[in-house]
Amino acid sequence: MKRFRFTLEKILNYQESMLQKEKITLSALRAQQTRILEKIARYTGERESLHERICREAKRGISAGDLLAANYQIENIDIQLKVLKAELETVSRMVEKQLNVVLDLTREKTKLEKLKEKQLEEYRLYEARENELVISDFVSGEVIRAARA
Repeated sequence: MKRFRFTLEKILNYQESMLQKEKITLSALRAQQTRILEKIARYTGERESLHERICREAKRGISAGDLLAANYQIENIDIQLKVLKAELETVSRMVEKQLNVVLDLTREKTKLEKLKEKQLEEYRLYEARENELVISDFVSGEVIRAARA
């Protein structure tokens, strides 16, 4: 009896390798997204602490030059935050697209695995019928030999 061989095994293996590759890409994009979020949080914290420092110093008295310098720093941080938020939006869209690619490949792989299971079940049924025929032929042969003897 021949061993079971899934007819689409090469395609299934290819799907699995593509899925792993796309998952790695998704993971890299998510890591990039996390780094951007961390930068945004850090800049937001810097901005808040700078603003609080200006308020404290303003109560005690601050020179116009120091106030201008602090406002320049806040504006610079605001520009950085704006750039980072735009970058985050772009990366988030890329993550969403990549997630859809991974989900599509997962569905395709699942379909192939179900087909493989179905073919394996059919193979097992065929194998059982073959074994029944062999046993039946053996028993028939024994009965004929016993009758002749």
